[in-house]
Amino acid sequence: MSNNLLHLLHRCIFSTIQLGTFDERPIVATDETLDKIVTFLAQSENGISSLILAEQFLAFKGANEKMADMLVNTILKKSPLAWKGESGLWFAKAVSSPLISQSSFLICYPLLSNDRRSIIQIALIKLTGDDHELLYSTRLESTEESLIIRGEKVVCVLHESFPQIVSLFREQRLIFPASYEQRILLKYLLDAGFSIPDDALLLSHLFKMAKIPMTGKNGGVESLAKEYIEVPQEPVTAADFAELTASLAEYCITKIQESGAITTDQFDEQENRETLRANWTRAQFTLEHILELENRPGVYGYLDQVGNYIYIGKGANVRTRLLTYFRESDESPTKLLQLRDQAVTFTCHYCGNELESLILESRLIRKYAPLLNTQVDLHITDSTDPVPPGIYLLPAQTEEQCYTLWYNGKGSVTAKTLNRSEPIPFTAAELESFFFTATQTEPSQETLIARRWLRPRFASVNRIDTESVENSEEMVAILAEALLQVEDSETIYR
Repeated sequence: MSNNLLHLLHRCIFSTIQLGTFDERPIVATDETLDKIVTFLAQSENGISSLILAEQFLAFKGANEKMADMLVNTILKKSPLAWKGESGLWFAKAVSSPLISQSSFLICYPLLSNDRRSIIQIALIKLTGDDHELLYSTRLESTEESLIIRGEKVVCVLHESFPQIVSLFREQRLIFPASYEQRILLKYLLDAGFSIPDDALLLSHLFKMAKIPMTGKNGGVESLAKEYIEVPQEPVTAADFAELTASLAEYCITKIQESGAITTDQFDEQENRETLRANWTRAQFTLEHILELENRPGVYGYLDQVGNYIYIGKGANVRTRLLTYFRESDESPTKLLQLRDQAVTFTCHYCGNELESLILESRLIRKYAPLLNTQVDLHITDSTDPVPPGIYLLPAQTEEQCYTLWYNGKGSVTAKTLNRSEPIPFTAAELESFFFTATQTEPSQETLIARRWLRPRFASVNRIDTESVENSEEMVAILAEALLQVEDSETIYR
C-alpha cells in the first residue's frame, strides 16, 4: 500500500473518531426535519446548542462541536425563523400561526352532486390558529325562479341560506378547494344577487406560494391530504372535505410563514409574486397598470386590436377583480384563454357602489355585445315583489354626491346621482308620475337587476319609504333632508 493511500486512510479514521458517528439509520435533513427543529427551538426560551440538535434530530452521536454546528447551520439557514445568538445557541420564532390569526382565513367547500353540476352541501371552516372552527354546514334549502339564457328558459335556485353565508365571506379571506367548485358556487350566488369576493384564493395558489408540488390524482383534496397530512377517516360530507382542505391550507400557510411571510402584507406580496404570472399575447398593458388602479366599485372592458370590446365586466373592487385575470389557476376556462390571447387594451370606469356597476355593466353589454360575454336575461316568474318601493340612497363616486335608485314596485327603476348640498334638480311632478300615477308594466332588465340585488339587502340600505309619504311635494322635502343627513360609504351597503 502506498504512503499516500495510508495517509488518506489515517485521515478518514481520525475524522471519524474526532467528529462523531451517525446511528445505524441516520436522519436525512428533509423539510420535515427542519420543521421539527424550528418548532423545538421555538418552545425553548433559553436556546439550544448545535450538539443537542445534531444528536436529537440528526442521529449524530458523540459529535464534535464544530462539525455539529456545521451540520445544523446547513439545515437552519433555510428557515428565516431560526437564528444563532451571540452565545452560540440557536433560537427560533414561534410558528404557531400569527399569519392565520391576522388574516382570518375561511375555507369554503361546496360539495357537488355526482354529475358535478349542482351543489348539495356547503361547509365553512375558519382557521383560528389553534383549531378549525366549523361555522356553517348545511344542505341548501331553496326556492326557484327562471332565467332566460340565450333564448332558453332554465331554472335557477335561490337559497335562503346565502345571506348568512355571504355575511361570513365579508369577514374572512376565502379559500376554495378548486376553481371549478368556486365557479359553480358563483353561478348560484349571482342568480341570487350575491357574488364571491374578488380576492378569494384557491388551494392551488397556497401550494404555489409554499412551493409545494401538487401531487396525487388531479391534485384533488383527498389525494393531496393523503400525501401531506393525516386523514383520520374517508371524507363523506361537505364538513369532512372542508376539514381536509383546512388542514392542507394550514400546512401550506405554515410553510409560507417559514419562508418569511409573517405578516398579512408579506403574505400578499408573496401571493402576487408567485401567482400573478399569466401570459397575455398582444396586451399593451402590464400588471403594473392594473396595480395603479383604485380599489373601488367599477366597470371594465377589454378591447381587441381594432378597438372592439371583447369582454365587459364589473367588480366591487375593480383592481382586485382585474388582478384575477393575471392569476394562474388550477384550471383556465376557454374564455379566459381567449381573452388573454385577444385583448390589446383595457378601460375602466369607477362607480360609487356595486348596484351602479351592475346596471352600467348590463347597459354596456347590450350596447356593444362583446364576443366573450354571455347575455343573460332575467325573467321573474313569481308575482309578488319582495322589495318595497322607495328611493334607495347609496354611495356615489364622491362624498359630495349620493346615488339614488328610484324603485316603484310597478316594473320601473331609474337612477339619479345627486349633489348633497345643491337643490333637487327635478320637480315634484316627476316623482308624482313615477311613484303615484305609474301603472304596472313588464319589468325591464335594469328593474330585475335592481330587484335581484336589493332583495337580500333592502333592510340594510338607507331608504325613503314612498308608500308612507302623502304627496310628491313632501317626498321632495324628505329627499333633500335625507341627502344632508345620510352618512357616506361606511354605513351604506355597497
